[in-house]
Amino acid sequence: MSALRLTELHVGGVRCLSDVTISVPSAAPRVLFGGNGTGKSSVVEALQLLTRVGDGTFSMVQVGASSLLEHGASRITLGITASSGATEVRYQLRATATDGLAVDFEKVETVDASGQATLLLSRVEDTLEMPTVPEFARSVWLRPSHVALKDFGGHSEEPVFRQLVELICGIEVFAPLDTSPAWVKRGATGPRASANLEPAKRLAQDGHNLASAFHALRNELGDDHWNETMALVRAGLGQHIETVTTPADSAAGTLSLRLKYRGTSDQVPAVGISSGSLAYLGWVALVRLSADSGAVVIDDVDQGLHPRALTSVARMFEELAVKRPVIICTRSERFIASLRDPANAAHWLEVNDARRTRVRSPNPAALQGWVERLRVVDDCVLAPG
Repeated sequence: MSALRLTELHVGGVRCLSDVTISVPSAAPRVLFGGNGTGKSSVVEALQLLTRVGDGTFSMVQVGASSLLEHGASRITLGITASSGATEVRYQLRATATDGLAVDFEKVETVDASGQATLLLSRVEDTLEMPTVPEFARSVWLRPSHVALKDFGGHSEEPVFRQLVELICGIEVFAPLDTSPAWVKRGATGPRASANLEPAKRLAQDGHNLASAFHALRNELGDDHWNETMALVRAGLGQHIETVTTPADSAAGTLSLRLKYRGTSDQVPAVGISSGSLAYLGWVALVRLSADSGAVVIDDVDQGLHPRALTSVARMFEELAVKRPVIICTRSERFIASLRDPANAAHWLEVNDARRTRVRSPNPAALQGWVERLRVVDDCVLAPG
């Protein structure tokens, strides 16, 4: 079986996400749009929680676990569907969250092209059955702290379990990068800070290794890759950007990030780069150092970006979504308007009178009119004075 690709997420019992299913397109980002309190950040938190299934730390969530719960609920449900060719793989987990997280239900099954389901793992309370794995032909007793998929399935000979764990471990969740000015933080932090002089295969989820990420892009992936990276930088920040440099301080063992503008020898350090520009550089680094599997989850992609930069971000994530799933949560109308095919990519999150979220596909004709009005406004803003 080839690598699995995430196609659907199910969340239940998490704050206003009482029973929500979110589909993930195969070649476009899934953009979740909604106002405050509609569940966008709860979707991101649910995916962050899911990653703990893969790295073995799910049951270590103790303090604050009950804050995840929908009012009146005692359990949360997380589920994913992934595909490999004509085969679907479904995983579901349920856990009580009143006093830490305690798993009481798990299920893994495959569904072939004809709709025939094959059960691979069933866990109910403290009993585990894995019918297709010889060493688990009979029931095994589990503790609530066990996550059967990781603790038992991941060590079996059944490849589906390994691929599911790899898929879950490959989910990368990015909250808004902290681009606060150094004087506010009483020192440079996050992407404004110097990074340790060490290899960077990915952008860290808090962006603290942004300098190392650009150092890798500039020096380790070839001239063509770097030229394409700089074309993206200029697409969002302007053609007056000559390059991004990452000078090293060998005594301190660190790298710093700087922007060099055309026509001047001066280089602006990260502490002096605008918050929007720094956030944009973070999105460039994320996309250009991205893996080919797992999913990328972005919370609040806007970060005060200029419409031109936001359009460039939309294009980057649209291209990335061709090779790996991308889920973006936003309240930015302009980001929706920047998408090539907003009717296919965007879903609306709304809450009903019971404060429960529902996912709605927009009316294509109404959405197109709304998008065109926004684009007219942006054209006026971007037009030369």
